Amino acid sequence: MVNKFLCQLIDNEIDETICYDIQMVNSNMINNKILNNYDFSIDDNKLANTRVERYCRNCPYNQLPIN
Repeated sequence: MVNKFLCQLIDNEIDETICYDIQMVNSNMINNKILNNYDFSIDDNKLANTRVERYCRNCPYNQLPIN
């Protein structure tokens, strides 16, 4: 079963798969074009490193360490 939660980074309800993809994009491990596969848009400004650091660092759903 996939967990859903409100992501404060992008102000949208997402599942853990999207969270993982966002973290992978921000870690430069996958191309950001993968985020175009969802039925909502994720603005590049929302993915700015300062926002990621602020919202993702302490998020209980974050699956990757943020350095």
